Amino acid sequence: MSDRPLQITLHKRVQSALDALSSQEKQTVSQTLMNLANSGIETAISANIIKKLKIDEPLYLLLINPNWRAILNMDNPDEIKVLDLMTHDRLEIFAAANS
Repeated sequence: MSDRPLQITLHKRVQSALDALSSQEKQTVSQTLMNLANSGIETAISANIIKKLKIDEPLYLLLINPNWRAILNMDNPDEIKVLDLMTHDRLEIFAAANS
């Protein structure tokens, strides 16, 4: 990876989710993504900000704040693809349904 920040790409469903957030929540999501892009994946993993999902695909869970999570794809070392944005409670419902 180079010294420049990672590129961030939002899936269209993430943009729809962002549109439903308050200005403060949008700012929190944006700041968290920018911090990740600037600090790098390894730093975020060591700080427990992101966690690798236990599947074969390069998918990660980003902890935005106590309520919000993002699902990230990082199959390209220079790009973060934000695939979904959800509440912690919604994520727990999905996890319980799959266990």
